[in-house]
Amino acid sequence: MRKMFMGVILMVGMGSGCWADLAEAERAMMRYDFATARSILLPMAEAGDPRAQVLLADVASLNYPGDPVEVEKWLRKAAAQGDAEGQRRLSIFLGRSKSSEALEWLERSAAQGNASALTDLGVKLTYGEDCPIDFQKAARCFAQAAATGDGIAQAWYGDCFRLGQGVPPDDERAYFWLKLAVDRDERVRGKDWERDLGRIASRLSQSQRDRLDKEVSEWQPSSSAPPPDTDPASSPSRK
Repeated sequence: MRKMFMGVILMVGMGSGCWADLAEAERAMMRYDFATARSILLPMAEAGDPRAQVLLADVASLNYPGDPVEVEKWLRKAAAQGDAEGQRRLSIFLGRSKSSEALEWLERSAAQGNASALTDLGVKLTYGEDCPIDFQKAARCFAQAAATGDGIAQAWYGDCFRLGQGVPPDDERAYFWLKLAVDRDERVRGKDWERDLGRIASRLSQSQRDRLDKEVSEWQPSSSAPPPDTDPASSPSRK
């Protein structure tokens, strides 16, 4: 749970212009002092701060036994203001019970470049969850999120090249993106992606692996991810 709070803090509260009160509320959440966190966040959320609204939804969700009505209320307020993270979280909250609306909010978040939303949308498009299967669009979503440095998106994008889904099959590109994800994101290690990387590596020559490993070590996230309609076979570029 502590890791969950840290993720919320980094994602929601530590942007530019972060208020001291917001930071204090986050520290209270780290102590599991939800009553204090709520007392700090409530006036901020009522004043229209989407960061406070998303955090207040977390408080309502995590404070046993949870209050789904309150969670939905604050996520909807954040999402309605155009907050990308609020839109993504609302999509998750709605889930299968309101799948059409959930997909709409996810698409809105992805359109703003939210890497997690882009990855989630890519997965839905890959498996046809609440939408038709569209491998090319899925690959574009993964490409855009991968360019920002998101390891899960990079692993999915590598899979696109491994399987030839939405892009031409390409062992070198598959190796590059999977290697990048495995090396830099602990969430990817020990999963099927790491085993797939080993299989691809066995099909490449030593000189190919050496060159690609150098490119992986030098790669940096893009400050401006390519738009979602960019050809995924050429973007994001290796750096």
